[in-house]
Amino acid sequence: MDKNVVSIIEALKINSEKHPDRLCVGDKKKQVTYGEIWNMVEKAATFLHEKGVNKGDMVVIRGAQKVEFLLGVLAVQLAGGSVCPLEKAIKDDRILEIMDFVDSNIYLADKPVKKEDVNNISLKELMKAVENEEEPIVPMTFELPDKDDLAEILFTTGTTGKSKGIEVTFGCDVAIAQNVLDSVEMGEDEVELITTPINHSLAIRRTYGALYNGSSVVLTDGIKFVEDFFKLLDNYKITAITFVPAILEQVLKFAK
Repeated sequence: MDKNVVSIIEALKINSEKHPDRLCVGDKKKQVTYGEIWNMVEKAATFLHEKGVNKGDMVVIRGAQKVEFLLGVLAVQLAGGSVCPLEKAIKDDRILEIMDFVDSNIYLADKPVKKEDVNNISLKELMKAVENEEEPIVPMTFELPDKDDLAEILFTTGTTGKSKGIEVTFGCDVAIAQNVLDSVEMGEDEVELITTPINHSLAIRRTYGALYNGSSVVLTDGIKFVEDFFKLLDNYKITAITFVPAILEQVLKFAK
């Protein structure tokens, strides 16, 4: 990848042109190539703009180990906004607390949060609109973000104190992606299974590293469904796995 690339969005666009038929991201039900995902991101960004997402807006998005989640994140960023990803099991009162903290009134998720002044945008509707071939979205032209623009706010888990929101720029995401590539020697043909929550920094960084690299990621919700886990290993010909040591212990136990 050209060292002058300043955002993961820009890297994705470049890789969609270089490797249009290579798998970009998959999950249990869906898989998309680099060429497909860039086309989807452009349409989704247009959809979000029409729903009120503008440059500089902060969008709170609920985590899900699905292609839809990554599409939502990338589309918000292409539309000029930034994201605050939250865990899947978070409760409404905490969602509203965080939205107030990050000064956001836009919420992107499968289910809405109940508050009058919140602009609820359905992640399911976004995907449905993007895949609608009878009434296709005509993509708008968006400027790619600058390296100093805010990409996301990530909240710490709060295990050693009160949870804190960390601001991350697009340039920082690229630097971390480069570090990931160098430290684990990620190859372009890597197909990595991401089992950790996609709203946490570990999963996000590994995913961004793959998008920057032009390799592939597969999202799954831990290994609580063991049969699904091993099916994904076989179906996608997984070459690397991201998980925490406690999960590795379980995998070794089931795999014998």
